[in-house]
Amino acid sequence: MLASNLTSIAKQSLPIAARLGLISFINSLPVVWPIENKLVNLPQATSLHLANPNELNQNFEKGLLDIGAMSAFYYLQSNDLTLLPNISISSLGPVGSVLLFSKLELNQLASKNISVTTASATSVNLLKILFLEEYGFVPNIISEKDPDINKENISAVLLIGDAALAKDAELSKYVRIDLSSWWVNKFNLPIVFGVWAAKNKFAQNNQSLVNEIAANLMEAKTLGLGKYFEDMIAYAQKTSNFSKERLKNYYCEELNFELTDKHMQALNLYGQLAHKHNLI
Repeated sequence: MLASNLTSIAKQSLPIAARLGLISFINSLPVVWPIENKLVNLPQATSLHLANPNELNQNFEKGLLDIGAMSAFYYLQSNDLTLLPNISISSLGPVGSVLLFSKLELNQLASKNISVTTASATSVNLLKILFLEEYGFVPNIISEKDPDINKENISAVLLIGDAALAKDAELSKYVRIDLSSWWVNKFNLPIVFGVWAAKNKFAQNNQSLVNEIAANLMEAKTLGLGKYFEDMIAYAQKTSNFSKERLKNYYCEELNFELTDKHMQALNLYGQLAHKHNLI
C-alpha cells in the first residue's frame, strides 16, 4: 500500500507536458525566435513543434498538439478549441505575403485554373470568399505543394508566406493582388490569418498552465518586436536572404500581431462568410 501511495504522489508531482505548435514561416519569428532562443521561460516539459499552418492544423486534428498556432480557418471550423487572448497573425492593410498572381484580370478567371498552396487553409478560403463576394464565382482551385504559374494549364497562382515574399519581384509582370488589401478595402476590418488556441479538454484540465503559456507568448511577442527586434531581424535576414529594410517593413508595417475587438469582428465576419458560401 505504501509503494502504491508513493507512486501516486510521484505521478502527481511530475510537470504536465504541453505540446506547443508554432508556425515555421518567418511571419511568426517575432514570437518564435525569443522562444527558441530561451529568452522566455516556458513551463517545464513543454515541447516545441514547428510546421506550416496546414500541418499544424492536421496535428491538432490528430491530437498530436495541445496548444499553439493554427490557421484562423481551422479555428473557426473546430468546436474543440479555446482561443488565447491578445495575439494573432493579422494585417491591417497589404501584408505582402499572401499574393495572387494572374495572367488575366480577375473577372476573366471564371472556369480558369488557379494553383494554390497546400500550406494554408485561411488564405485559400479567403481567396474563395473574396471571389464569391466580388464576382459571384470561384475559379477552379488546384492544390499543389509548389504552385507554378509557368504551367500551361494554370492561369493564376496563390502564394503565401516565405514563398510569396521570395517570388514577389520575379512575378511582377503578372496581375498582382494582395489578398489582405482586398479584404481590408472591401470590409474595412483587419484580416486574421492565424490565431493561438488550446484544445478544450487540455484547457479545462490545465487552466493555469494554459494561462502561463499564453503569458509566455505575449512576452515573446513583446521581446521579438521590442528589445530583441534587431537580433530577430538579423536572424531572419540570414535565413531568408531578404534585405533588412524589407524585413523591417514586413514586421512593422504589414504584419500585425494583436487580437483586438476589431480583429474579433473580422474573424467572426470571415466565419460568417465561410458558412454563407458552404466552406465550413
